[in-house]
Amino acid sequence: MSNPLTDRNAGIEPHPLHSIPPDGPTQQPMRLSVQNSPLSQPIPLRTTRPLHPPSSLHYKTENIPIAHANISPPSTNQGVTTVDQDVDSFLSGPSHRTLIDEPGQLPLLKPAPLPSSLTGIKKLQHLVQYRAWLDVIKVSLELLTAAASPYERYYSQLVNGSESDVQTSKEGSDTVGMSPVIQEMIQIIHWRLRALIFLRRYNDLKMEVIRLRLLPSHADTLPSWVPLRLILEGIESTLNATGLENEEQENYDAILDSVYKLREKIDEKDLLFKLDSVLVNILVRKEEWRLALGTLDKMLGYSEEAVKAWLKSNDDSDVLVKAVRIELYSRQGKILLQAGCLPAAATVFERAHDVYQTMSPETDTNDAVASLQGNDLILVKNVPTQIVLNEGLLHFAHIDYDLAEKKFKKAVELQRVQQRRGGENEARECLAYDGLIDVEGNLLVPCLNNLALCALYTCRLLEAVTMIETLIREDPSKYLTESIAFNLCTLYELGSDNATSEKNKKVLQSIAKRFTLHDIGKENFRLS
Repeated sequence: MSNPLTDRNAGIEPHPLHSIPPDGPTQQPMRLSVQNSPLSQPIPLRTTRPLHPPSSLHYKTENIPIAHANISPPSTNQGVTTVDQDVDSFLSGPSHRTLIDEPGQLPLLKPAPLPSSLTGIKKLQHLVQYRAWLDVIKVSLELLTAAASPYERYYSQLVNGSESDVQTSKEGSDTVGMSPVIQEMIQIIHWRLRALIFLRRYNDLKMEVIRLRLLPSHADTLPSWVPLRLILEGIESTLNATGLENEEQENYDAILDSVYKLREKIDEKDLLFKLDSVLVNILVRKEEWRLALGTLDKMLGYSEEAVKAWLKSNDDSDVLVKAVRIELYSRQGKILLQAGCLPAAATVFERAHDVYQTMSPETDTNDAVASLQGNDLILVKNVPTQIVLNEGLLHFAHIDYDLAEKKFKKAVELQRVQQRRGGENEARECLAYDGLIDVEGNLLVPCLNNLALCALYTCRLLEAVTMIETLIREDPSKYLTESIAFNLCTLYELGSDNATSEKNKKVLQSIAKRFTLHDIGKENFRLS
């Protein structure tokens, strides 16, 4: 029998997703949210048929009334309003937060002020949570270089190549024996590199990685306390800042070769798993589909050993092993969707579903995963949503928007349940630089984004606008992302005249400024 993951022609058939153009704000009108990894790119979609306004609306999103004001031309008898008034008017509309989660709650018109009592890494974590990346760069530099900072000593060793009496153990896990101060410093560097990525300051990112010497060629000269995960962070950041044009292809390939050489030196399965995760991200970015699928296949082969090495015990290892396998199968399926191999993607998604059926329903409760935390806990909690999201993506790829819509609606409901269970700790857990495998965290944004696309592709443009707008009102700091802003502005262009569209897009841009969302650039609002 043929193997759909490795055979060259297995399961390949013509489809709108078969040929993937470069992703960018000017090439494609809409983007389908596909969760692969923190640095992966969403699948661009083409509008394959003309859109017509719906004759009637009967569909309700999460029992939220549909509001059409933001897409209809303004009335001639209305007075001129300021931008701040328009922003307040937008944010005062209906949302899940004010109508369902906390009925009667006032709308969220501005972000909560930064508590004056917060200092050090706690202050930095708050800024990361609210995506104030310019402030993250400033505060992180102060924490790492200030003479009175507890991190300055170790940061100086990392930059200058010196090492003194640092007590660590290099046996086993990446963090065994590491002092809390060093762990916090590594977290600060992680946030600093991510801030440069989100701000698209790629030249600064390259220089930062070079200054920290976080490249495979310097791995043997770094202080002994530097963990592999920090080196991998530097590698992935460098490649994210390196273009795939001909003049930079040689550098890109050289770094990729060094990653493979570094892989040969690693014996610990949990560290090897982390390296292979980064390797998959690199290969997906280069559109090396077969190599990426093959690497994920290897990770599936030793995933149980990696989990046990990571946890250092058998407590909850079975639950985490199954969750990791489901995540790996899901990533394989999404790669196959990007390559246009729909039958092979269906086969792999079915394997993920088979693993899910062996999990006990009690795994969704906190008691069943009491020893897990951070990204590991989120990975397990997101399993039910991920399974349904996979099914929705497959139906969408087959242009069965009605079935895809049902699956995405169910995924939204499941994620809402997990949100209520997770409470305020959910956002903080997503920020933790831990876990065997990086996860996106809250899947509500891709679920609702894809649900809105289903409405759009079934000629329900106003509903698509309403779905995204109500999500943004719920909490702009969480839900007004680059892809959400881009898609909503595209819908504004499709559904209104130029003047109204420009006004709506500027209101959205002002919301991003009010909530200090530094990672959303002008190009995401499609402003001329």
